[in-house]
Amino acid sequence: MRRIPQLDGLRALAVCLVIVNHVAGWFPGGAVGVNIFFVLSGYLITSLLLDEHEKTGRLRRGMFYTRRALRLYPALAVMLCVTFLLGGVAVKSVLIAGSYATNLFMTFSLNPVLPYTHTWSLAQEEQFYLVWPLLLPLFIRLGRRASVAVLMSLAVGLALWAQLAVGSVTAGNGSVTVAVFNPLWQAHGLLIGCALAFAIRNRSVPSAALLVNVGLTLCVVVALAASATDGQSARAGACWNLASEFAAAAAIAGMTEGAHGLARLCTLRPVLWIGKRSYAIYLWHFPLIMLAVQDGYGKPGKVAAVGLAFLAAALSWRLVEQPFLRLKQRFEPTTPKHAARAPGRGAPIPQGVSVRGIM
Repeated sequence: MRRIPQLDGLRALAVCLVIVNHVAGWFPGGAVGVNIFFVLSGYLITSLLLDEHEKTGRLRRGMFYTRRALRLYPALAVMLCVTFLLGGVAVKSVLIAGSYATNLFMTFSLNPVLPYTHTWSLAQEEQFYLVWPLLLPLFIRLGRRASVAVLMSLAVGLALWAQLAVGSVTAGNGSVTVAVFNPLWQAHGLLIGCALAFAIRNRSVPSAALLVNVGLTLCVVVALAASATDGQSARAGACWNLASEFAAAAAIAGMTEGAHGLARLCTLRPVLWIGKRSYAIYLWHFPLIMLAVQDGYGKPGKVAAVGLAFLAAALSWRLVEQPFLRLKQRFEPTTPKHAARAPGRGAPIPQGVSVRGIM
């Protein structure tokens, strides 16, 4: 498996957009970063599973679930424990976030899970990890073209359903409630990533530099446009989701062919540093911001909280994530000795690189 470092750079862009959204109240379009994470996760997980099926002829779901747990849960557990000990956090919130049920709780109770509201996206991805390996064999039997068509139709359909449903989850003051985090309404980005994995499987991507340049530019432009139109109508923000997800898919497709065009910026050392630690940065930044606001530190406290989140992420990467990544490698699929290696490029997934989302 060849390494694609520029995808780590794309993670850096995504997590930075989310952080700006949470620090600066004037940039709600930073939620585009979550859409980028979803498309990345759908693409990488599907590519990894397809690669395993190609090499071994089967999907070992138990090993897959073990790898996901070793990659994601230790860092989450440490963050929950530390922030709980810092004080001001309800045990109920810790249990909800720790069980990957934040999006379900907020959908049906209409109450945010403070200070872990951001873990709705982690719950969304974890639920995807549980269900997708069970459904993937059906799509493998369908074939590449049919799978792309079905997945894209589902993605567009769910996005349109979500947009139409915004009216039913709008409060009296016109703001959208946390019920919008319904897992079905938020599945379109993951499905677009899955479709992308099928679409470019073992195939060259033409005009890679153009795709990267257009995709990365549109991700930023859509974030700015979503911020500019926020508050104009209840559905204004929802209409930007598909645009940002298709932009992210275009950027990812181009990046699989190398660091072309703007993708070179994604391979700069500081950008890669952030990208590799983007999962932990995402984990830590929001609860620390919430605790700073809760203690009355205001905007300077938010900025300081982000700095602490980067420090916590660096420690998490070194002391928590890397040891468990080494353990995770023991559960990686291996090619049987009697199996011939399939021709083609293989899945362009870097071994040992974190699959995030949502981060």
